[in-house]
Formats: sequence, structure tokens, C-alpha cells
Amino acid sequence: MLERGNALWERDDLSAEQRGWAGLWAGNALSRTSRLEEAMGWYEQALERVPSTSLELLGRLLNAWAFAACEAGLLELGQQKVALALEAFGAAQFRKGLAMAHNTAGSLEYAFEHDEAAAEHYRETYRISLEIGDLPSQRLALTSLSAVYLVLERFDDALEATNQGLELLEHAPDAYAKSLFLERLFLIQQGRGRLEQALESLNRSIEIADRERFTVRSLDGRLQKLGF
Repeated sequence: MLERGNALWERDDLSAEQRGWAGLWAGNALSRTSRLEEAMGWYEQALERVPSTSLELLGRLLNAWAFAACEAGLLELGQQKVALALEAFGAAQFRKGLAMAHNTAGSLEYAFEHDEAAAEHYRETYRISLEIGDLPSQRLALTSLSAVYLVLERFDDALEATNQGLELLEHAPDAYAKSLFLERLFLIQQGRGRLEQALESLNRSIEIADRERFTVRSLDGRLQKLGF
């Protein structure tokens, strides 16, 4: 994808919007490999060329920049960019984009340890993604919500989000997500003093991680079991 973006960027026959998409693809390829400073450079270059009427593309570039900034620890910059992304997606009435940007905004608030604000954004991501039938975004929002509610020790809310996530996986199976939700269930049950149920959930999480060769998840589960 990086090579494709680079090649397109160098072409002379591209429109401003096409060049913007090329910059987005190149930046995303760099962001996925943690080359965050380079990725943000691509987003900035692309934004300088994108017409103000290309609202969806503007939103995608701004949200991608905000996400990269969050990963790089540049939280204030990330908040500035995600606020602009929400404006662009709202003006474009692009609801999938709004769900994505609210999720990014939630991650930034979570990094700031503004847990209630993070939960509000994640709930909005879930609400929008549920309305438009976007299952991956629903799963992502529920994963994030369960984590925030655990930090807030709102165990009933965490359990509801986790159970919703596990129910969603009945329709859209994902082994990694199931292992993660089962680990969350372990933490919730542990927090509520239901130790036998907690251990059962953790063992199921580890079993999936072992079977699917999710090495980090398997190790994390075993470390939690040692400290149980």
C-alpha cells in the first residue's frame, strides 16, 4: 500500500482529491508499521492539497492523523485533529466516519485518563455503528467500553458491554476478540468476588489463545492466572 501511495503521489495526471487519497493510503501504511512521524507527514501533505468540498476525505485524513498522534503520545494534537474530523464527517453526513472519529476521540480521552469522557465517545461509536449495521465498529466500541467500565469499577456496565460483545461474536466470529472478551469477563467476575466463575472464564480465554497461537494473549492470560 505504501508503494502504491508513493507511485500515485508522483503521477502528474491526478486530481487534487486523488492525490489526497494517495496520501491517505501511504500514511496509513506507515501508521500500521508504527512509523508514526512519517505517517503524520503524509497526512499533513495530503490535507494541504485536498479541496475543502471533499469532506469525507478530509475527515479520514484528520481522523488518521489524530489516531497516529494518539499512538505517538501527542494527545493535544490528536484532540485538535479529531475535533476537526468530527466536524468534517458531520458536514458530510458520513456516519461510519463519525463512528470511527468518536472511537479515536475516546482513545484520546482514555489516554488522558478522562474515563467518563472516553466512555461517552465509545457509547456514541456503538450507537452509530449499531444503527448502520457496522459489526466491526460495534465490536471495537464494546471492547473499549468494557475496558473503561472496568477502570471505573462499574462492573454491571462492564458485564453488559462484555456480554453484548460475546453475543455479537455469535454472528461475526473472531477468535482474538472472543479471547479478549473472556479475559474481560474474568476481570469483572474477579472484581465482583465470583472467583470460581472468574477462573473458568480465564481458562477459556487462554484455551482460545493457545489454539489460535495468540502468543501475547496466551502469555498475558497465564500471568494473570499466576497472580490470581
